[in-house]
Amino acid sequence: MERTLKELAALVGGRIVGDETIKINGVASLENAGVGDIIFVDGRKYFDRALASTAAAIIGPAELADAAAGQQ
Repeated sequence: MERTLKELAALVGGRIVGDETIKINGVASLENAGVGDIIFVDGRKYFDRALASTAAAIIGPAELADAAAGQQ
């Protein structure tokens, strides 16, 4: 089922940094992420790799959202 980031954030009370209209159609690991996938990163260690991936979006702790906002 395809959802926008805005819809997913509303479901979990999340914060979006970037385009809230991006469509998500799957969940993947960092290593297997493709276009349309959302991935989870739990710390700074893998954050740069996550940003360089083809994933459509990253779920992570608030401090990573703050770092991503600073890179826009």
